[in-house]
Amino acid sequence: MTRETDATVSSPMSALPSRLSELSDGSRIRPAPVDVLILDRTVDLATLFIHDFHYGAMAMDLCEASVCACARFRVPLAEIDLVWDPAEPVASVEVDLDEDMDMIWRELRHRHIADTVDALSATFDAFLQSQPDAAAALRQRTMLAVHTGSGQRPEWYDIPRARASCPSLKNELDTFLAHFVLIEVLLTRFSDWALDRVAAMEQDLACCRTSRGRRFRHALARVLAIVENPNTLAIDKLRIALLYLVTQDIGTGELERLLESLRKVMVPTTFSTERLVDATSTDGSTSSGHVRADTVLQTAWNHLNVALGMEMRKSRAERRERRERSRSRSRSRTRRDSWSNLSAYGAGDDAGVEEASDDFELCRYNNRLAVILRQFAENVFQPECAYPLAADLQNGSSIKQISPVTPRSAARVAPAPSPLFPPTEASETGNGDGACSATTSGRTLVVYIAGGIMPSEARDVYRFAQRTGRSAVAGGSCILTPRQVLALLCHRGAAT
Repeated sequence: MTRETDATVSSPMSALPSRLSELSDGSRIRPAPVDVLILDRTVDLATLFIHDFHYGAMAMDLCEASVCACARFRVPLAEIDLVWDPAEPVASVEVDLDEDMDMIWRELRHRHIADTVDALSATFDAFLQSQPDAAAALRQRTMLAVHTGSGQRPEWYDIPRARASCPSLKNELDTFLAHFVLIEVLLTRFSDWALDRVAAMEQDLACCRTSRGRRFRHALARVLAIVENPNTLAIDKLRIALLYLVTQDIGTGELERLLESLRKVMVPTTFSTERLVDATSTDGSTSSGHVRADTVLQTAWNHLNVALGMEMRKSRAERRERRERSRSRSRSRTRRDSWSNLSAYGAGDDAGVEEASDDFELCRYNNRLAVILRQFAENVFQPECAYPLAADLQNGSSIKQISPVTPRSAARVAPAPSPLFPPTEASETGNGDGACSATTSGRTLVVYIAGGIMPSEARDVYRFAQRTGRSAVAGGSCILTPRQVLALLCHRGAAT
């Protein structure tokens, strides 16, 4: 699970040609045909600060560091009352989830946290069926616990004791145990009152409406109530303040009240606002790993006002459009028979919930990348395209092309929406592996988000590949890119 590697830094754009070469046929001199979508982060800043209740995104809240493709986590064992190693009890354990080596992490990180529980349990049951010795040792421990009256607990709690009987399977059992422990900690924290309130507040701010469809009022007072609550985590306090900053028209007085409430709050520099703030700066920090939350908020305010100007402000038309997108989605829900008693309601929401159309979502806010990918799959780009910059790099002209200079002037709409790429047999079954294995002759989609790609957006690209049977490569820069640079990236010569 844990390994030492040397960290390397490479440009996102320089990595795309090599990745495309891997996806293309080795007998060809040039890579396979590609469709490139270049998107601008600045028009959807809200996605940066909204909780995403999928395994990978929730795990990132606990991530302490990253080494190449590994995400390093410090998992507190006291929260779930687990003994990791009977020979040497510890209060917490550090694990690495490797993107290249850990197949479980690759398969589960895009799933909703409620679905992750069932998927991991099914994978573990299949593993035990293929390893009868491990199954016998594990169930022997479980039966002993039941016989002695020590209480019935999930079967995976006995992995630390059972792996002593199967030293050859130690790595596999440690991998399963790491995921079980991490998911249990995430579910325990999600059930906490503070996170439930924070998540409801984020959705209300982003959608400009409550979960009941009522107009969101007294935004500052409600935000301050969350920020000043001692049960709210420091990162969540800053997340709410930044989301309020980018979704509301605020004045100097309101900014001062937010800064005062965050004066004594310290947050790690690994927080996602490193796209807006230089994480190497030590101003206002007490250690190399933390920075004052009010410093981050003030720097973000200065950057948004100077670099983006009035683009940061949300016009009334944009707010109406966000409300319509939130209304078009079904009410959020989650499974009632899942591992933990997850709440599907926001704060103060006792109304019934409708069943979601495709999967289990707690997020009412529909990020704009999902809109653009749906239009792309249907061979339609509306004139009111969600992102102002989108280019389809092909030899000939395309009805999907939008000018990077005047993005809404020459957009031609197809006569009727129709699937551009019919689903393959693999994508119809919903298998995550089938999307890539059935794309030997299709075009590769490259999604580049200038300003950084978020977990929810990476999941949208992943689901697009599943449903259309196409290969997809997603990435983005880690800073807000100027419009002039974006225009150059959209130039056709950039693909050669």
